[in-house]
Amino acid sequence: MALTSRVQSWLIVALLLIAATASASAQGQGEASQNTTSSGGNARPDDAGKPDQTGRPDQTNPTAENNAAAGGSGRPTSPGKSEERAPATATGRFEVAHQDQHVTGDYVSFDYADDGISNFTVGGHLLFSATVAPALDAVAKGTRVKTHGATFDIETTNYSLSAHDNPVIATHLDTAGSVRLQFPAHATFDFVNNERARFHVGDLQGQVRGSALTLDGAALSSADNVFIVLDTPRAAFDIHRSAISEAVATRQVGAEATFNVADDGTVAQDIVSYGTVNVRTISAKSGNLTVEIDGEGIDGRVVVLNVDGRIVAAAHTDKVTITLDGQTLAPANDITDILNPDDDGLVPEYYLVRDASMDDFQLLVSLPHYSVHTLSLVLPTVLPPPSVVLGFVLGTLLIVPAAFALFRPSKSGRR
Repeated sequence: MALTSRVQSWLIVALLLIAATASASAQGQGEASQNTTSSGGNARPDDAGKPDQTGRPDQTNPTAENNAAAGGSGRPTSPGKSEERAPATATGRFEVAHQDQHVTGDYVSFDYADDGISNFTVGGHLLFSATVAPALDAVAKGTRVKTHGATFDIETTNYSLSAHDNPVIATHLDTAGSVRLQFPAHATFDFVNNERARFHVGDLQGQVRGSALTLDGAALSSADNVFIVLDTPRAAFDIHRSAISEAVATRQVGAEATFNVADDGTVAQDIVSYGTVNVRTISAKSGNLTVEIDGEGIDGRVVVLNVDGRIVAAAHTDKVTITLDGQTLAPANDITDILNPDDDGLVPEYYLVRDASMDDFQLLVSLPHYSVHTLSLVLPTVLPPPSVVLGFVLGTLLIVPAAFALFRPSKSGRR
């Protein structure tokens, strides 16, 4: 009986301790919920007076309809399977039919041959075909094709091509000879200079960068390499895509890295180099995104990161520490400021645009110069709210005397 009584006493103590901890935890969660709601993706405290670093009062999530308007519909959901969350940033996947020399992606498709590519379509709309005039000293070699997710690379005797399966396309065509881009007859052009031309083809608009560009009807010719980029947004937060594409065309933006989280929790990465800048991921996990940026020269000193909110939520970006080589960065004034890395001397800056509805965001960082840099976004470890700690302490203070009273030997048991 004494043993049973003691067991019952211990059970009473355990239940009291559990009740006290649960009560404190519930109170702490209530406070945390209120804090998260009040932060709601607002700008950092030191951004007071600025328009939430977004330039617009409201932001919506990139739905399948948005993706279709951006030049692709995404892969269909298989019958019998629940609908998966759309990628935070529109990114597809290439598949190659080697026998037919045909490349198919969620957004981009085309055919390839030894003398160029044909029927380059975006979202089902024909954009251009490219014919390469080989250099006289071209050395014959076999065709090599490499596909990795949203990136397609091909190298032939006459040219090399790198294309990306997303609404921006970012397509490089390099050759020692000349290139002729044949656009649809209804295409219109606006020359910036003899190295850049803007174009409109239906709902698609973008730029071509080349050398000694000339126009003959709807055919645009370049003396050598060409680069084609579109202005189509890739997500709800991508509200400055036109300005970013302009900066890409003028070699101010050097690279763009996209991080999407799959339903199984794995992180899919799509890294596009717009020139001589490379980005390597060091860490991409919940609460921590760290990349290494390596470049050379003076071009491309702005880097764009598109981040899924399941890595770092947009609502928590006011708590994130953004550092470059260990130095905490200050925010830029606006998109124009961040895309001009020289206007603040050698001071690196960042600019952040949030999608409050889906918790995803876009981060632009300007670099003072190129070597090897480490860029980190770190969300501090969340400690229990003071109320939880206080509740636990108070519960313990109440339970310890009760336990002492329960287990103190009775006077009748003393000798």
